[in-house]
Amino acid sequence: MAKPKVNILKEKRYVGQPVKSIKKAISKNPNIEHMFVKALNSEVGNVSLNSKRKQVSRDNKKFADYYSRTRHNKYSSIHTHNKSYDLAMLPSIQDLISILKSPESKKIHTIYVHQGKNVEGSVHYFVKNPKLLKDIEESYNKFRTLFSNDATIKSKLENNTSINTFIQSRAFYDVFINNKKCAEYLDKILNQFLEKLSSPSKKVELNKFNFFSDVLLKNKRALLQIYKLLDVKVRFVPNKKDGYSFDSKKIDFVKN
Repeated sequence: MAKPKVNILKEKRYVGQPVKSIKKAISKNPNIEHMFVKALNSEVGNVSLNSKRKQVSRDNKKFADYYSRTRHNKYSSIHTHNKSYDLAMLPSIQDLISILKSPESKKIHTIYVHQGKNVEGSVHYFVKNPKLLKDIEESYNKFRTLFSNDATIKSKLENNTSINTFIQSRAFYDVFINNKKCAEYLDKILNQFLEKLSSPSKKVELNKFNFFSDVLLKNKRALLQIYKLLDVKVRFVPNKKDGYSFDSKKIDFVKN
């Protein structure tokens, strides 16, 4: 008799949730992201480097020091999102790409979402298909090279959007559009969107990539559906101890 399939995100148990360590870090500066690692039965290690409002890198020196003290092969990878922007409830494209840079991390990655100094809950995400990450990274590197070598593209982009955000969106779009299910979804949603537009000129101006990057990637529900189509599993866990619950309609943590 075949064994029943186990949903990793439902069956996984996290021991010693590091809310106290998260609160300590954000209390000092709630306006930037923070990054942590945690080994089994060990304290949480803050490995933040170059922290910004919507971005943080891992300090490899701090990580090496943490490894020397814990000596574990696998670690929980944790970072924070401040709810100062609408998509803080979901992993970003960069969050997916960064998984490849942390091969020693466990399969499930965690984001602690906070409003100011209050931790509202955690978001656990798991990429079921490792090839997806490699495809995104390859596409990202391709467009980064193209961008750096093309002065015309550079001059156009610098006037209207973040360079890195554009490259990430373009790389993600290429991977998305090459998936049959995803391409069909994009066509369906785009046609529905165009039918609601009253101005013919707007219909002409709006192409698939612009719609994908400027509309879908900036909408929580649409982005969550995109992740679902790409087998990126996402689970929301409210901080019940501090009185929060998860509202599936709003895709948000709310105070009870």
